[in-house]
Amino acid sequence: MSKNGDYYKFIDHMFDADLLNTILEMHVDVQHNTGTDLEELEFFDCLEPLYRGLSQPQRENLHRLECLFRKNIRYAMRFSFARGVYSGFDDTPFMRDYDVLVRDQLLTLPNMKKYPEYHHRADTILKICNDMLEQLDGDLREHFVCFECGWENRVQSVAYLSYIFGFLYAQDLRAQISKHVDPELL
Repeated sequence: MSKNGDYYKFIDHMFDADLLNTILEMHVDVQHNTGTDLEELEFFDCLEPLYRGLSQPQRENLHRLECLFRKNIRYAMRFSFARGVYSGFDDTPFMRDYDVLVRDQLLTLPNMKKYPEYHHRADTILKICNDMLEQLDGDLREHFVCFECGWENRVQSVAYLSYIFGFLYAQDLRAQISKHVDPELL
């Protein structure tokens, strides 16, 4: 087994499109169950009139944005899960770790620049969004803002949920292992 081959295949399989879709469904459920789904509802409501009102090149930009957002969401999912695992093995406060390890690193500048793959896509997203906003006005502009906010919200939510799952996974591992191993050995 080589770290460059089998290991990365294993990791890629763990964080596949099915897992991402499951977490995105959970995002929608959380939004709905907490009464914070107005932005999510606006996102779905904006899609049809937005696509209908855009020119072909603008629709291509919208498709490109969706692809870039999905890639960054997958990156954020893996990034956040790993940091949740790290935090789950530590005895520091849960939320402080999320802020320090995820939000302040990957999701905000200037630290985002430490992760060039993610940062490059985020920068490209920003440029395309700014170009689109210059081209649109009225209802189309409003629909586009809902589209952009919906995707940004997904990035934040998937990062947070993935961090929680990583944290809980580590806590579960600690509990399972500590049942069978003398604590003095740990």
